[in-house]
Amino acid sequence: IALTLLLVPDEIFAKKESTKVTSSEDEEPATFSYQPHVIEEPNVTRYLVKYKSTSTEYKARLENAAIQAQAQSQGGKLRNSSPSIGIDIGFEAAADSGYLLTHGKFLPKENIEIMYLHSEKDKAKYEARDDVEYVEADHKVYLMSEETPYGINKVKALLVPDTNVSNRKVCIVDTGYDLTHPDLTSDLDVVTGYDGEFSAGPSPWSYDGHGHGTHVAGTIAAIEGNNEGVVGVNRNGNVKLHIVKVFGDNGSWAWGSSLIAAVEECVDAGANIVSMSLGGGGFSQTESNTYARVFNQDGVLLVAAAGNGGNTAYSYPASYDSVMSVAATDSDNNIASFSQRNDQVDIAAPGVGTLSTLPLHVAASGY
Repeated sequence: IALTLLLVPDEIFAKKESTKVTSSEDEEPATFSYQPHVIEEPNVTRYLVKYKSTSTEYKARLENAAIQAQAQSQGGKLRNSSPSIGIDIGFEAAADSGYLLTHGKFLPKENIEIMYLHSEKDKAKYEARDDVEYVEADHKVYLMSEETPYGINKVKALLVPDTNVSNRKVCIVDTGYDLTHPDLTSDLDVVTGYDGEFSAGPSPWSYDGHGHGTHVAGTIAAIEGNNEGVVGVNRNGNVKLHIVKVFGDNGSWAWGSSLIAAVEECVDAGANIVSMSLGGGGFSQTESNTYARVFNQDGVLLVAAAGNGGNTAYSYPASYDSVMSVAATDSDNNIASFSQRNDQVDIAAPGVGTLSTLPLHVAASGY
């Protein structure tokens, strides 16, 4: 319980974004196929297009994207079918047209293609297709935390033995991890990370240009007995961590579809728990379906910040039924003024005045 209580530091930083492409039929499909330099065009909206499992068109497009991504990794250029071109001249003609595109991502486990569409008319054309279940907007999510120290004793974390934590893996979906921090493990048998094509970058998972992810990591696993700084909930340095960098070094924002891909990576890496100190997006049927499957079928606990709006509105992903929503309290056990208060909140934990690890380039003290 103490672990889940402190997985998501609910203090606010007040700052506000992928994957393996396989060529073998025996390997798992890519979480999504991705062009590393996506240039957003004006007057377009990003959507999630959910295809039916029987759609041969979707399977062909996914297969084509994987082939093109493989070619790109060998020095070629990646071309995917353009949403608007695909509508106007046909998917096969678009693929053969030689048009170099900047968009086209997939979430294969959900039969989702991520598209930028120019108008409601384009969206309606996809909704009218016999092989499409629905089309919905791809929402943005933002970091959630405030630069505040933390009360480990408040949740009685030190009363919970961490002797056997080495058989658990926590996946931190955030801004990265400072592998050089003296109060965090640098043992690559304990901490791993993802630097695949959907990682926000440009730096690797082991560098945190923003600091938020390292702050979360310290709350979970800062080492005890080393005469350094702070103590985490799991303090013996043996709880396994997997880092997925969904936000770049500026800690800006991420698409909801990028978050889905990150959670899928956590599952593939064998995580038991996924920590998401982020939110703010609207409801998404795709996200809801994905997180319900991950929780109910994969048996992975998903934990997210309840929100920092200081009201009763729902913030996502925390407000999905399959995600544990963590609100914030102060040192007197009062609900923090910035914390969400709604019927989707599951637990609350100290989130005002908390101390944790920070990269030296963010805080000279390291905390």
